[in-house]
Order: sequence, then structure tokens, then C-alpha cells
Amino acid sequence: MFGLQQYNLQDISTYRVYRCIVMNGPISKRKIQDFTRLSWGCICNSTVKLLQMDVIKQNKQEARVPSGRIPSLFEINDEDNFCIGIDATQGRVIGVVTALDGSRLCSCTKMLSDNYASSVAACIMDMLADFMANPKYQNAVKGIGIALPSIVVANFQRKGSEHPFIGPFPSNLRSIIQEKYGVLADIYCDPDCMLNSEIAAMQPDESHKGVLEIRWSRGIGSSMFTNGQLYHGANGYAGELGHVVVDPEGEKCTCGKQGCLETYASVRTLLDKACEAAATGRSAALAGKDNVTFEDLNRAFEEGDIFASALMQRALDTMAQYLANMISIMDPDIVIISGEFARISESRFNDFTAKTQHYMMHGCSTSIKKSALPYDAAATGAALFMADAIYHECFDTAGKDK
Repeated sequence: MFGLQQYNLQDISTYRVYRCIVMNGPISKRKIQDFTRLSWGCICNSTVKLLQMDVIKQNKQEARVPSGRIPSLFEINDEDNFCIGIDATQGRVIGVVTALDGSRLCSCTKMLSDNYASSVAACIMDMLADFMANPKYQNAVKGIGIALPSIVVANFQRKGSEHPFIGPFPSNLRSIIQEKYGVLADIYCDPDCMLNSEIAAMQPDESHKGVLEIRWSRGIGSSMFTNGQLYHGANGYAGELGHVVVDPEGEKCTCGKQGCLETYASVRTLLDKACEAAATGRSAALAGKDNVTFEDLNRAFEEGDIFASALMQRALDTMAQYLANMISIMDPDIVIISGEFARISESRFNDFTAKTQHYMMHGCSTSIKKSALPYDAAATGAALFMADAIYHECFDTAGKDK
């Protein structure tokens, strides 16, 4: 979405018209003018450029009066412009094919049998092969976006650095994809992709506020949107909430340090401990389960199982403390919790919110809410990033040809 990526725009007006058509099409020039406040001549020129780039199309709307000129309606050319988004994380890979406005055409999930980086990369390529084998998408996919854990993306150029997967992750994945399929491809941090989907779903008056997205899943990452853009920090590590040290003498984390927040509150850690408890009989509600899921653990928590309650409550309490610290530093308007912990009950989430607010600075008015987006939101966000990239690639090419 606009503002989440930085481009050297030569024609910001045409981009505003493009985004207006993406969000509101089919739409007439007059309505575009109402939304964008651009001049009539500017809108006419911009729609001509977009038609020439083949990213929009126009149709005559039905006549409402017996005579007179029938205005054209402009909409995204969905027949020839699709994007693929893939979210690769520990345990699973999720993929979607979307139109340029982010509407999902199909979705696929593949579970991983191990946590090797080579297996994750192979699963990504297998999923892409499945999508591209569909005749409908073969010549119409224009962009492929991959969402990976932030620490993986940041460590591409750092040999020997730790990340959530076992073994080296291919740092040339983008070029491999581009060479194989001949389309634009890029790699994004998965919390940024979640946030991209959230902002796309927001009301216009919400989308310009400071937003902090927490992806509370097998890892714990965050994305910060402020002053109209994402903040990544000097080394790409901004938002790595999961690797804030809670206890320097604690368990070793995948990043190489000891006692990170992820060792106390990540879904990966919780499920490892829950599976051990199920095998040893320390949890009556989980006993006999070979593969405990977060749904199993959350259900046991709601039913009052002693082990599950202690495990989940410690995770919630620890996260509340460190999220409050992050809010005090960032002072966002909104915090959005996504991932598995967005599926806990309203009463448990309200308790978590109350505890977070207890630790926050007095007078802070940040609101905390659960994400309402589907499980494939990060993959959709990666596809939305590529929808912007497609526009800019077309525009740059068109500009160079002149």
C-alpha cells in the first residue's frame, strides 16, 4: 500500500489515481476527482497512462437517462494482472493468488515435516510450481512476494547468523524465482506483510495513524508504521520484540542469546512444552495427544487445566509487560495482535489488555485489538506489496521509453 514502500516516483498523481481505482473501482473519472481532489486534466492524462500500461480497463456503465453521453467506469485489469503471495514460517507455508486490489482468488497451505531451511525453500518453490501450472495464472502472474521471518531477511547477508530455521537459507531466493518464472519477485518481513493487509482493511480515517502490528505466533515479530512509512532500523532488526531478553540466565533462543521473550511466550515454545506435558502426563487435558496444537492448548486453558493455565498465563503476563514497554517507546495509536494469540477468547484478551495498560505510562491512550483478518493475511500482504511493485515497474519502463 502507498507509504509502505519507498519509490522514486516521477508521477505521484498517476499513482494516486491508480490507488483510487484499486480501492474503489469500478469508478468514473468524476468520482476519482471527488476522492483525489486532482484536476480534471490530470485525471484524464493519468487514466490514459494506466490504460496504456494495461493495469486498468474501462467499461461503459449502464445508461440512467434516455439520452446523453454515458461515462466510462475504470477498474483494475484483473484478467491479466495477478500476484502471488507466500508466507513461509515455522511449521507451514501459506500461499495465495490475488488480484491487484488484494482480493483472494485461491489459497493453499502446506505443512512442513521439519524445520530445515532447505525444506522451507523447497516448499516455497513447490507451491509456486503448483500455482503456475494453472493455465489461468501462467501468463497473468506479474509479481511474486515472499514473506519470511524478519530475522531471516535481516540475516541474508550475515553468514553464520542465527535464524528460526535449521541450516543456511538461500539468500538468492528472489533471483531464483525471477529467473525461473520471468516475473518480478521480492522478499518481505512477515510482520510488515501482516500490517500491509491490516492497513488495506482499515477505514480511510484510520489508515494514517501510527500502527504497531504484533505477529504473536511461532515467533514474535512486530511492524511499526509511523509518519506514513515503515521503520526497519539501521540493521533491519527493528521490531524484533521476540528477541528482547527477559532472563539472561534463561533457555537458549534460536537467535543464539539466552532468555529471549520467544523462549517464554512464542507458540513454538508453548507447544514444545505442551507436547512434553502430554507425553509425561503432567496435563490431564492434553494427555494422550501425540501432536498438541495451539487450539488444543487454548482449549485446555479455557477448561482450567492446571498445566495449560500456568503455561498460557505466564506467556500472556510476560508479553503484557514487554508490550507495554514497547508502547511507551513508540506511542502508537493502535496495537494489533495477530497470529495464534488473536484467537484466544474475548475475556482472556480483555484480561491481557488490562494488564498491558496497567504497565503502560499514565495518560497513554493506545488501543489494543485483535486482528480480524484470515490466517493467510501475511501472504495476502506480500501480494499487495507486489501489486505496488508492478505499477512502479510498468511506470518506470514507460518513462524510459519516452
